[in-house]
Amino acid sequence: MPSLSGKQDMRRIVARALLCNFICCLFFIGMAHGADEYCFYQAGRFYNISPDLLRAISKVESSLNPFALNLNNGNGSIDVCHMQVNSCWKDTIGSGWDYLGNPCYCTYWGAYILGLCITRYGQTWDAVSCYNSNKALYELEGEKLEKVRGYVIRVAREVKMIKEMQQ
Repeated sequence: MPSLSGKQDMRRIVARALLCNFICCLFFIGMAHGADEYCFYQAGRFYNISPDLLRAISKVESSLNPFALNLNNGNGSIDVCHMQVNSCWKDTIGSGWDYLGNPCYCTYWGAYILGLCITRYGQTWDAVSCYNSNKALYELEGEKLEKVRGYVIRVAREVKMIKEMQQ
């Protein structure tokens, strides 16, 4: 197959993501919300991460929308599924990229990425910052620091609300 330019490749990625979202809408719409509790629990257990933290990240990233698609990152990348997995992970995920519309599959990849951040920064809010920006808060500055700090605060509030609802 001939090599595609970066712009053509990104269009192909977007087209596949949109097609995957459409197909997933047809097949998973009825089970999307039923799958999340189990998937958050299982992915959290597998990666030793709080399911409440995974759920909170999903809530902040996409309002738990398994078909969320963000094309406006400003750097040419895209975010897909309820965990808003960034296209910078496409090579790592490989052919599985096309299946991120599956809510459980997406949850596991989100947990994997957060797990890498936890390995780097420990079970701290810097790991949550890393999930969003690939950096700890102390590695950021200026507008980026304020944006990511706001993200971490929203995730922390969401974790608190989840825990309060469980009591």
